[in-house]
Amino acid sequence: MSNKTIAGLLAGAVLALTAGCGSPETAGTTTAAAPTQSVPAGTANPEIHAMLPQKIRDRGYLVNTVQSPNAPMEYTEASGGPLMGVDVDLVQALGEVLGVQVKTSVVNDFTQLIPSVQTKRTDIVMSAVKDLKERQASVSFVDYFLTGDQFITTAAQAPSFRSVADLCGKTVVAANGTSYFSVIEKLSADHCAGRQPIKSLGAVSAAEQLIQVKQGRAVANLTGLEPQAYQMKVEPGVWAPTAGEPFDRAPYGVVFGKDDEQLGKAIQAGLNELIKTGVYQKILAKWNLSAAAVDEATINGGK
Repeated sequence: MSNKTIAGLLAGAVLALTAGCGSPETAGTTTAAAPTQSVPAGTANPEIHAMLPQKIRDRGYLVNTVQSPNAPMEYTEASGGPLMGVDVDLVQALGEVLGVQVKTSVVNDFTQLIPSVQTKRTDIVMSAVKDLKERQASVSFVDYFLTGDQFITTAAQAPSFRSVADLCGKTVVAANGTSYFSVIEKLSADHCAGRQPIKSLGAVSAAEQLIQVKQGRAVANLTGLEPQAYQMKVEPGVWAPTAGEPFDRAPYGVVFGKDDEQLGKAIQAGLNELIKTGVYQKILAKWNLSAAAVDEATINGGK
C-alpha cells in the first residue's frame, strides 16, 4: 500500500463528523454522517413499510452505525469524501424498500458497534459483523452475506507460510474487538502442539493492520475475504493470501436489538425483497463479491 493510500484510509477513520443520533459516542469515536439518501415517493413497498415499528415509521428514518475504514464494506477514498462500500449500497437500497431514510453514523472502533445497539444509540448496525452464537445472547442478526477468514501477507513472504503450522511461534495481527483472537487461539491449539503458539497483535483499522505486516511487527494479517480482495486489487502484486485455504465460512448479519423483533423481521423482509428483485445481486457483483451472496436473508443463523 502506498503512503498516499494508507494516509487516505487512516484519515477516513478519524473524520470529525456530526452525530446522526442519540448521545455522543465514547472517547476515541468519530460519529457521523454518511450521506442520507432520499426516498422518492412511491418507491416503498407498502407491506414491508408497515412491518416497521411505529416509532420508526413516525419519524421517517432508520439509524444505522458502521465502523470505517473497512474496505470494501464501508470506507472513504479520501479525507472528507463520501462513505462508500458494499454495506453502504445495501443499506441505502434497503431504506428505499422500507420507505424510510437511512441516517448512518461512523465509528472508528469495531468494539463500539454492538454496544451502540444495546444502548439504543442506533437502530441497526450493518457493518460486516459476524453472526456468532455467543453474540446472539446480547443482540440479534439478519444474515445477508457469507464471508470467510484467511491470512494475508506480503507476496514476498507468502511462500514461507504454506500452512497454519508455519505460523507457530510467529505474530499475526487482527482487528481489535473481533472474534479473530479466539480463532487464532484455536488454530494454535490445533496446529502448534509441542511448539510455540501463534502470537496475536491487535490494531484498529485495516490500514494499521497492514502497516504492522509491512513493518515486520507481524508476519500476516487475519481478516475476511472481502478486505483481502480489495487490498489485492488496489495494490496488485504486493499482497497474497497465505497459510492455506479460507476457513470458518460464516454469515455477516445486520445487528438489531433482542427486544426489537419487529424491526428485525422488517429488515429481513426488506433484504429478501432486494434478493427477489435482483438489486442485491447487482450490488454484490459491482464489488466483485458475488460468491458471498446468500439465497435468503435469515435471522440468527450463525453457529
